[in-house]
Amino acid sequence: MSNSIERRLKELTKPQVQLLKELRENRYLAILSEPCAQFGDWSGKDNFSINIFPNSIFQLKFLSLIYFEQINDINLRWDRCRVSKLGKEFLDENT
Repeated sequence: MSNSIERRLKELTKPQVQLLKELRENRYLAILSEPCAQFGDWSGKDNFSINIFPNSIFQLKFLSLIYFEQINDINLRWDRCRVSKLGKEFLDENT
């Protein structure tokens, strides 16, 4: 792992680490990515013990700790957040 990535991982906030932990427990969190009136709405935010901010999710994605998995529900496309292999390794080493 490069030094810049290691430095960024060390700069994760406690809520970001908590979000990653809870996602690893298979808690459901998805964003509606089908063009419609509710485009960009998040589903599953109430499944978490912390407030979830999109910037935290995108930071975890930028660091490759999570990825989005496309799912379809009632003909709508959702992108579900999943913990990546790197995210699991990070949690195993730091929690």
